[in-house]
Amino acid sequence: MALGAITLAWLDHLAERSIIPPGAVLELGPQDVTAARPVVTSFLNRRLGPDEGASAFQRMYGDIPSDLPQFAERPQAEIYRSLGLTEYVSVDLGDSRADVNHDLNYPLDVGRRFQAVTNFGTGEHIFNVSTVFETQYRNLAVGGVALFYLPTFGHINHGFYNIHPTLFTDLAAANNMEIADFRYVDDVVGRTYGLDDEGSCQVDFDTMPVKPFEGQLWILWMYVSMNFLRNTAKHMKNAPPGKPPTCVLDCCMVALRRTDASPAEFRTPQQNIYVGPTAPAANPRQRA
Repeated sequence: MALGAITLAWLDHLAERSIIPPGAVLELGPQDVTAARPVVTSFLNRRLGPDEGASAFQRMYGDIPSDLPQFAERPQAEIYRSLGLTEYVSVDLGDSRADVNHDLNYPLDVGRRFQAVTNFGTGEHIFNVSTVFETQYRNLAVGGVALFYLPTFGHINHGFYNIHPTLFTDLAAANNMEIADFRYVDDVVGRTYGLDDEGSCQVDFDTMPVKPFEGQLWILWMYVSMNFLRNTAKHMKNAPPGKPPTCVLDCCMVALRRTDASPAEFRTPQQNIYVGPTAPAANPRQRA
């Protein structure tokens, strides 16, 4: 995936709540910045103020016309810098923008620890998907956050896998990680288009209709399916004549913080969904 409007909105949401500590970021898979330029302007101004925001925007786009790609070689670094993540390192196989050339099917230790390690639409394309989660954990500093934006439901064949909400709660429980933020975001493509049209990077994530931790746990399948059908019907109705409707895709956006109690080595989680998210480490409402 890329740093689109809905991603910037979530990063802004995290920044407003001081969830991301300052320092260095490790990005698994260099991201393109695909948000509309007014959205990027709004985001940078909110995070840096108008003057610094304008300077960051200039470094990203230069003076090139708005219908052409960004100017900077790695514009995503400016997005992270605005969050206080002033050092940027990226990993990928065969991507000239990456600082580390590595196949994420295999474990990686960069040799240092980071305050944020991102997995924004990367893990589902990696056959050994569990290794990506292990690499995030291995390179994460105590107090740092592993950031996930991964597909959960819909958009068949987008990648090898869809990642269900239970994985994140069980991952947190197994490794004594704090769930700093957990959002089930429906219709991310449609929401992204809407934000681009509005030129806004602000979303009230508390209004999302699917809430896995607020009484929906045992019939989550029903809420997800019904909501998916509503979104599909909406996009079919609004599709221009002769054009396919907007793809409906639901994602989880999750921030997990490594704590002093987290083990030195990654622990493989066991699925605990039949017990439910009652353990303190697995309950986003019970924070360390």
